[in-house]
Amino acid sequence: MNAQQKIKTSIGLKLLFVFFILVGLIATLGHYFAPRPSATASPIEFLPVGPEWFLEQLPRYELLPMTTFLHLVPAALFMLMLGFQLSKAFREKHPKIHRISGYTISILALTFTFTGFILGLKIPFGGNIEIITSSMVAVIFLYTLYKGILYARKKKIEQHRVWMLRMVAVSFAPLTMRLIMIPIGFMQTIEMKSIFGLLMIMSAVINLIILEIFILKRTHKLNLEFNNLKKTEVANK
Repeated sequence: MNAQQKIKTSIGLKLLFVFFILVGLIATLGHYFAPRPSATASPIEFLPVGPEWFLEQLPRYELLPMTTFLHLVPAALFMLMLGFQLSKAFREKHPKIHRISGYTISILALTFTFTGFILGLKIPFGGNIEIITSSMVAVIFLYTLYKGILYARKKKIEQHRVWMLRMVAVSFAPLTMRLIMIPIGFMQTIEMKSIFGLLMIMSAVINLIILEIFILKRTHKLNLEFNNLKKTEVANK
């Protein structure tokens, strides 16, 4: 990979992260500030989740205001802080703030995961399937977060970054799911709550597969650079 390709890849990844962070802010804060469609609204106004979300599920969320608040607001703050936490320039310039921010993000992650689990258990939009799949995603998310913190405490920075990227990939699952919902919503032939849970786990898997491909390519590139360096050292002896 030449220098120009590296720059393009780096810019592409940054733009992808920024895009998902924006989607995350819209998805979380939109619960509070987005106008509620009326029962007679056009189908386009009910995208991406369909009328059953706004007319059946949203009123149930409003019965649990504190739990909903502790799920959405920490999630929004989590998304905002990710932009700085994933910035190489920021962590190299402000390592102490990076560490404090990392612990703060971990607390936020635990908060919205726990409250999200409560909401999913008490008022699952997708029924029992959502309870099962969202629990699976939560366990995977918490495991990646645990591994990331563990390697940070062991000062194994490269492994720490890899596991934190996996944590971010899983955290983006609800966002990928909402992007998938948009074209499905246009079809108007599938009841969204019947596939909500399946879309959640599918989105987490998609995100992790894409990330693992990136990690494998990066590892392969680093190995090639290391081997070329060793060959150069041997040739110069």
